[in-house]
Amino acid sequence: TRYAKTNVKGLNVRKKPSTKASKAFMVNVTGTPVLIKELSDDGWCEITVFDENKNREGFVQMKMLDLIEKSEYFASFGSYFLSLKGRY
Repeated sequence: TRYAKTNVKGLNVRKKPSTKASKAFMVNVTGTPVLIKELSDDGWCEITVFDENKNREGFVQMKMLDLIEKSEYFASFGSYFLSLKGRY
């Protein structure tokens, strides 16, 4: 398992590793922590995102993520949840 955070706002997470694949969901907040389940040679990775009290999975291009240390991954949940304040 590798740890990362999103580096763009409005990241489309796909059902398959292709920009032509249908969208599984969108990550709206830059800096959202993600788990990288698998990284392929073509630049796509399978990720898990904790969103709205559930784990969501899909595919994104690695260039949309910044690798981080495990400790930063867990620490980033505090700022991530604060960024959601007022959205719900």
